[in-house]
Amino acid sequence: MDLKKLFGYEGKNVVITGATSGMSRSATELLLELGANVYAIDVNSIDLPVKRLIKLI
Repeated sequence: MDLKKLFGYEGKNVVITGATSGMSRSATELLLELGANVYAIDVNSIDLPVKRLIKLI
């Protein structure tokens, strides 16, 4: 079964808060694998290839 086709995130825009740790980081990794354009919001830097990190103070 092809998860990319099943969930259909290829080319979709997704915003994840708290993307640098815990369950949100796992969700970010999964969405990136599924082809989503991930925009991360967090107070920390991220080492994943997200489209953009919106860093909060």
